[in-house]
Amino acid sequence: MRIYIIAVGDELLSGRILDYNTHWVAKRLSGIGFTVVGASMVPDDKGEIVEAVRRALSKADLVIITGGLGPTPGDVTIEALAEALNQNLILNEEALRMVERRYMDLYELGHVREPGAGGERAKMALLPEGGKPVFNEVGVAPGVVVKKNGKLIVALPGVPSEMMYLLEKVIPLLEKPEAMYQSVEDFIDEGDESLVALALKEVMNELPDVFIKTYPSGFGGKVRMKVIASTKARGREDAEAKLRKAITLLKEKVAKRKAEAPS
Repeated sequence: MRIYIIAVGDELLSGRILDYNTHWVAKRLSGIGFTVVGASMVPDDKGEIVEAVRRALSKADLVIITGGLGPTPGDVTIEALAEALNQNLILNEEALRMVERRYMDLYELGHVREPGAGGERAKMALLPEGGKPVFNEVGVAPGVVVKKNGKLIVALPGVPSEMMYLLEKVIPLLEKPEAMYQSVEDFIDEGDESLVALALKEVMNELPDVFIKTYPSGFGGKVRMKVIASTKARGREDAEAKLRKAITLLKEKVAKRKAEAPS
């Protein structure tokens, strides 16, 4: 399943807030075998969000949006999602009950002055027609899951703790990938990435289902280069065997090139 992530928020684009959500969603879902094909960051602007959703749907089977689900006028993600899908925005009774329940909880704890889901609070119960709410026990605004033309769109709150909690509730709804993702880190005693480049190319040609990326930390004789190899396989043992073979092969080829290089 191909996944595209959209992070919504003016505060992200201004640099006031770090976009932790995209990092977490990408790491969590790629770690269980899904393929993240892209990500974008957009402002709290309905037109920009509509454009981003439509672009994402052209590239992926699952679109995950974070941010913009709250009760304020600047929270326009769900309105934009409905427009992007050409669906009406309706008051969802199940979502309304969820919002009411959370405000009652907060009222009883003394965190808000009054219970209920009236006024601006009801905005968090507006969903695209056919959308399903996901109860938010950490915050208030429900997550939203919408299916359209065989594709799935999931909108999650922007507060990282809420996003992480609701993401775990959504994962069981996703079609599980046939192959699992596995990665391994190692080091090569070499600081010259250009020397490693050809060896890296040869290994990836010989083992096309393994992807390897190097991360040099500087130059010099004592510098070590980090190597991260990743692959997908039907089982952990199969994946680990492929990765061990790739790292061993890379080290052998780098050692050979170093030995052959003029002193």
